[in-house]
Amino acid sequence: MVLAYNFPIPAAAVWHRTNLKCLSHVNLPGRTGESLTGLSAIDAWHRDLVAEYEALCDSVDRGEPTFLDPYAAEDELEFFAVVSEEFIECPAELRTAHPRLYALMREYYGIDPVEWTAPGPG
Repeated sequence: MVLAYNFPIPAAAVWHRTNLKCLSHVNLPGRTGESLTGLSAIDAWHRDLVAEYEALCDSVDRGEPTFLDPYAAEDELEFFAVVSEEFIECPAELRTAHPRLYALMREYYGIDPVEWTAPGPG
């Protein structure tokens, strides 16, 4: 059996994540209702992401099965890369397994990939 991996998605995700703190002018789309702009929006988003990362780490430490590859628990950058890949490649499953995490990725990327696979009319 040959396993295929989509390397561009995690690589791009790591680049975006490492450069996130440099974007003080960013107003994350999902955070506008909270009147958060710039670094305060990024900090709030990052706190939520870290909470999701820590929850995964706890599950992995307890030996529980996880939707995300346990490799995502290596560090925050790997977590972001793995989640970004799942967000694009199997968005409905990610949304079901981790609704808050899916919402965070939707905020960050400004897209909703579940809509790409939704059945059309009729």
